[in-house]
Amino acid sequence: MKHPFASTNDPVSRPVRRGFLQASGLVLSGTAIALLAGREALATEVQDVTALRRGIDATHRRFEDMFNRGDAAGAARQLYTRDARILPPGAETVQGRDRIAEYWATAAAAPQTGVRRVELSTLDLQPLGDGAYEIGRATLTLASGQRVTPRYFVVWKQEDGAWRRREDIWNMDTA
Repeated sequence: MKHPFASTNDPVSRPVRRGFLQASGLVLSGTAIALLAGREALATEVQDVTALRRGIDATHRRFEDMFNRGDAAGAARQLYTRDARILPPGAETVQGRDRIAEYWATAAAAPQTGVRRVELSTLDLQPLGDGAYEIGRATLTLASGQRVTPRYFVVWKQEDGAWRRREDIWNMDTA
């Protein structure tokens, strides 16, 4: 049995073949357009995530700079939203930028366990509605010289033109 499109001289197969090829061409064209449109949407999303990461990295660097120069309270005031909450391990929730600034000033001032230096590293950052969430790791140098590396989870929100932490929880590795 011959293939249905084997003969170009068969008057019956020519219209069928032409219809098939036209339909195939439309499907392929539609697929190409969808792929290109999807690529454009992906590029836009990546640019948004890139801008988000740049903004949050800039906030981290400002926090580190102020904290590492000895201004823990000032660093906290620029890092957190007005209505932020932190959930420190083994302690009560602290709510509000000013109370959080007091918490970090106290944490920095402790004689042996006080945090003297902070480095923040983003492990995962994802857009979330009009904000974002981040999973990260901090490297803290304590007054005793010991270094600890807690992990943190943060919900970010834009406030006053800057990315700021709205919710902040962390824990210490046991090992």
